[in-house]
Amino acid sequence: GRLEVLETGDDGGECWTCADAEQIREQLRTVDCRFSSQGYKTVAVAIQRGDGPMEFAAIVPMIDPPREDTKITIHRIRQAGINVKMVTGDHLNIAIETSRLIGLGTGVLPAGDLWPASATRDETIMTADGFAQVLPRDKREVVLVLQNKGLVVGMTGDGVNDAPALAQAQIGIAVDDATEAARSAADVILTSPGLSVIYDAVVESRRIFARLRAYVLYRVAATIQIVCVLSIMIYAYNDTMPALYVILLALLNDVTMLPVADDNAVASALPEIPSMPQIMLASVLYGLLETAQTMAFYELQPRWFAAPDGVDAEMYKDAVVYLQISMAVEFLIFSCRTPGFVLFSFFTENRPSLALFSSVILGNVLVSLLAGFANTLKIIQVQVLWKDI
Repeated sequence: GRLEVLETGDDGGECWTCADAEQIREQLRTVDCRFSSQGYKTVAVAIQRGDGPMEFAAIVPMIDPPREDTKITIHRIRQAGINVKMVTGDHLNIAIETSRLIGLGTGVLPAGDLWPASATRDETIMTADGFAQVLPRDKREVVLVLQNKGLVVGMTGDGVNDAPALAQAQIGIAVDDATEAARSAADVILTSPGLSVIYDAVVESRRIFARLRAYVLYRVAATIQIVCVLSIMIYAYNDTMPALYVILLALLNDVTMLPVADDNAVASALPEIPSMPQIMLASVLYGLLETAQTMAFYELQPRWFAAPDGVDAEMYKDAVVYLQISMAVEFLIFSCRTPGFVLFSFFTENRPSLALFSSVILGNVLVSLLAGFANTLKIIQVQVLWKDI
């Protein structure tokens, strides 16, 4: 048998001609353009009677409408500070109409505008809403240009022609029912239809970043405080803290911070670029303020928090200083996780999770009991050392 299709001349490739092509060519072109401007793809149907020539019969419009959640998902992603572009192999008219339906805009350009490469071309890629009638190398070129502009690029796709761009992007996302080639090239594979999960991933990743930043601030600041306080006590006051208290500081503060991994965190409205100098500066400021607070307490303790009658003054001083350091470090997490006034956060959606709040309170209760029974702990410590000897 023979494969006979109506020649359009626009899509390139090897074409076949119907017997009446010349008479109806312009009429069909007009109809095809009208359908494509409305978002329809078209298939021409021709009939062959016996061994006679192929004769045009009809043009059939087909539409593949966007999913209902696509428009709202794109709106949310854009509100989150992420620009969205459509790069498709569809006809330019179809791409423009589809882009309009999903709220991307109508600034979709033909693939011919991607070449030759130039600075003007790069700016066109940055400002365009998308490109139509593209080839696989065109999609990869768009990703490369955006990356060269310093952007982090995510790419979604489902076909073999998307594989080069999926592999090039920092975040390649193969959608549900993607081909094996697209899945192999992607970093993330969606297991359910639609793109709404991408926005969910953006929000959750920003929450994870907020938790991680809070813990890094806390851990560095707490370390600075402990190291500075112990160093000042040794070199400036020729005083030391019992080793048991130092061990308890390291142990209990790590255990009570475990709920930070599931803490309440508000996703930032816009993308955040982590800056280690800023994080370190904030940590140093927190650490130095905590150090100043502890050393002020250390100086004032003999006058304002003197040992009760019958209690060893040195042991009492070690216990209350340990208690102050430990409680200050425990409460520090609330300052590190909140950019504003700490107490206000307890009445907003950024309030600490119940697990974190309970962990900090229980940790402070425990260290208070340990400090209150410091004399008993001293006896236990001596017994342990004696058995080791």
